[in-house]
Amino acid sequence: QSLGELGDPGAATSLVPLLADGSARVRLKAATALGSLRDRGTATAVLPLLRDSDRNVRRSAALALARIGNPSVAPRLMEIVGKTGPADPEGLRFYAAFALGALGDRRAVPVLIGGLTDRDPEVRVAAATALSQLRDPSAVPGLIAGLKDQSDLMRWTCAQALGNIRDRRAVLALIRGLKDPNEDVREQSAKALGKIRDPAAVDALMASFADSDEAIPKAAVLALGRIGDRRALPAVRKLLTHKDASVREAAAEVVRALDGQR
Repeated sequence: QSLGELGDPGAATSLVPLLADGSARVRLKAATALGSLRDRGTATAVLPLLRDSDRNVRRSAALALARIGNPSVAPRLMEIVGKTGPADPEGLRFYAAFALGALGDRRAVPVLIGGLTDRDPEVRVAAATALSQLRDPSAVPGLIAGLKDQSDLMRWTCAQALGNIRDRRAVLALIRGLKDPNEDVREQSAKALGKIRDPAAVDALMASFADSDEAIPKAAVLALGRIGDRRALPAVRKLLTHKDASVREAAAEVVRALDGQR
């Protein structure tokens, strides 16, 4: 652990053998330290730990591969994620998908799109998270379909990913997301619409001011501020007397911004 914190690249040769240590704790610390050193030559040594018997070691290996950033391991990670069959009780495919997103290798996009419909909900979420990082427009249809997933976390992640990609094809689906039964998904849908900045969302965002969860009108008014459509100004002004202080503050910020467009 100290070798990783010191950051001396020369420590890698001493750490790699410890990846095979009999103690899971030692393997975990060695992988974490190698991630801190970011020596691309160590990625192939860390890769086998994705199959470690200890879940925490697998997680540390995925994080280390993400930090090391060597794209040479991407094909192996893609192979792991792309395997279909039974659920992923040990989390191998989940962590492999996570690492692919962090590596930023667009070759992984088709495999990750396939992961959006995996039978394992954790793999679906990891694939959506990775696609959120890669921001490839080809993932938009799959992410839109993910907004109907039975998992609240999956719908939330897909809304976040669509906001990061900023493709207008997602606007209508995200407008529907403003009425999702889960408040976190409604909030994330509003935020995503603000990132896309399509005026077609203005009316739906204003309708969200009536949401019983204070986070949603706040997210909606800030989204309207990003869209910058002055049609929303009268409705935003009414929020200046909202019962929640954070909503009032957001409304005041947006009023100033929209007034400044004159």
